[in-house]
Amino acid sequence: MSEATNAGTKSEGSSKVAAFIRREIGRVTALASLLVIFTFFTIMRPVFASWANVSGGILMSTTVIGLMAIGVTFVIITGGIDLSVGTSMALVGVITGKTVMAMNLNVWSGILLGLIVGTLLGAINGILITVLKLPPFIATLATMKGAQGLALITSDLKPILFTTDVKGWDSIAQGNLIPKIPNGVLILFVGAVVAGEKELSDWQGSGNKFTWSDAIAKAVEIIEATGNSFEISASDLAPWHPGRCAEIKVDGKVIAHAGELHPRVVSDLDLPERSCAFAVIISELPFASTVKAPKIWSMPATVQDVALVVPKDVGASQVESALRIGAGSLLESITLFDRYDQIGDGKVSLAFTLSFRASDRTLTADEVAAYRDQAVASAGKLCGATLRG
Repeated sequence: MSEATNAGTKSEGSSKVAAFIRREIGRVTALASLLVIFTFFTIMRPVFASWANVSGGILMSTTVIGLMAIGVTFVIITGGIDLSVGTSMALVGVITGKTVMAMNLNVWSGILLGLIVGTLLGAINGILITVLKLPPFIATLATMKGAQGLALITSDLKPILFTTDVKGWDSIAQGNLIPKIPNGVLILFVGAVVAGEKELSDWQGSGNKFTWSDAIAKAVEIIEATGNSFEISASDLAPWHPGRCAEIKVDGKVIAHAGELHPRVVSDLDLPERSCAFAVIISELPFASTVKAPKIWSMPATVQDVALVVPKDVGASQVESALRIGAGSLLESITLFDRYDQIGDGKVSLAFTLSFRASDRTLTADEVAAYRDQAVASAGKLCGATLRG
C-alpha cells in the first residue's frame, strides 16, 4: 500500500514538472531567440551592445513607432482601423518644421501648431466615422491620402532641416531628464500589460496571480520615483474594467490609469484571462530637482480602524488599493496591522488603520466616519469585503 502511494505521488510530481516545462517552453524560446539575435549583431559589430546604441538608436527608433502604436491600439481595441496614422504624423512633422523654419517662431510654437493640426485630423476621422457613418477603412483611407498630399505641398517636396540657430529643438527628444535615457523614450507612455502569474507556478505548487491592485502599485511606484505626491480615485475609462480601474492625479491633473482590462478587450486581443494594465504619462510628470522635506502638519490626524472579512485568495494589497480608491483625498496613510486566518469558510480577516488629515482644520468624527464608510464600500465593491462583526 505504501509503495503504491509513493508511486502515485512520484507520478503526480512528474506530471506537474512536465506541465511546468511545457508551459515555459514558449517563454524561454522567445527570450532565447532575442538573445541569439542580440548576440549575433554584437559579435558582428561590438558597438551594437553599447548603451549609446541601445538608448540613442534602438530605443529612440522604438519611440517613434511606439507613439503611433499607442494611438492605433485604442482604435483596434474598439474594433476599428486607422490607415491615416503614418501620413498624419508626417503632416504634423512638416507643419511643425515649417512653423519654426519658415515663420521664424520658436520650437514650442511649432509643436503647438503641429498638435492642433493632428487634433483636426483626428476630429475629421471622428466626424466621418461617427457622424457620417462611413466605414473606418474608407474614411481613414481618404484622410491618409489627404494628409499625404498636404505634407508634400507644404514641404515643396523638400526635406525640412533644423539648423543650429534653432535653440532647444534637439534637447526635446535627445536631452536627458534622467541620466543616459533620452527624453524621446520618456515621452512615450510608460505602459505595461501584466497578465498571468506574479510568482510563477512550479512543481512545488501554484503561483500568485497579477491583479488590478498590482497594476496600480506599479503606476504608483513610477510616480513616487519622481518625488511627486498623488491622489487615487475610481475611474471608468476604456479599455479598463469599469469597476476595477483607478486614475492617479498629480497636482490635480490625471497622469495615469491602472487596473484590470475589460473582458471584451481581453477576449478581442486574445490576452490571458483578467489581464491588467497601467499607463503613466511620463512627459506630464514634474520631476523634482530636490528631495522634498517631510511636511510638518499643524492639524492633527484622525485615525479609524476597520476589520474586513475577504476571501482568502484576495490579497491585502488588493484590499488596501480598494480602500484608497474610496477613502478620498484626505486619506494620509493606510497600515495593515492584523491578519486573522481562523475565520473559516475560506475567509480571512484583515485589519487596517486609516489615517485622515486636513491641512486647514481638524476633521470631525462624522466626517472621518463618512470617509471610512466610503472606503469600506469601495472594498466591498471591488474585493467582496464585509465588515467584521
